[in-house]
Amino acid sequence: MIQAKQELLAALAAAIAEVAPGAGLAAAFESPKQAAHGDLACTAAMPLAKALRKNPRDVAGLLRAALNHQPAVQRWVEQIEIAGPGFINLRLLPAAKQALVAEVLAGGEHFGRQPAQPDKVLVEFVSANPTGPLH
Repeated sequence: MIQAKQELLAALAAAIAEVAPGAGLAAAFESPKQAAHGDLACTAAMPLAKALRKNPRDVAGLLRAALNHQPAVQRWVEQIEIAGPGFINLRLLPAAKQALVAEVLAGGEHFGRQPAQPDKVLVEFVSANPTGPLH
């Protein structure tokens, strides 16, 4: 699902660029608070609606139409729903979830690890005034 999510983020970015060129809105998915709302949720229609001066549900419909033409959506998504004031909820195909399991198994004990980054440490020496507070 990690690969699926990355591909879907690229598809969402392309859909946003198609619906509102130059909007400068970053593509992002969230995990819905309720499982009944799907596997991934997107709120991009609401800020785009403000910029386009349109109804958020109408903008969500435009985004859904643009998403439906994306190969990643056709590969990984079972259904796209518009809910509430303009939320876009995606239900993933079982293959997307199976791909996540395969990625976890392939990664083994190293799955999810990040390469070590050298830490920088700043050490300051305080010259304390015995008659005043430290700051």
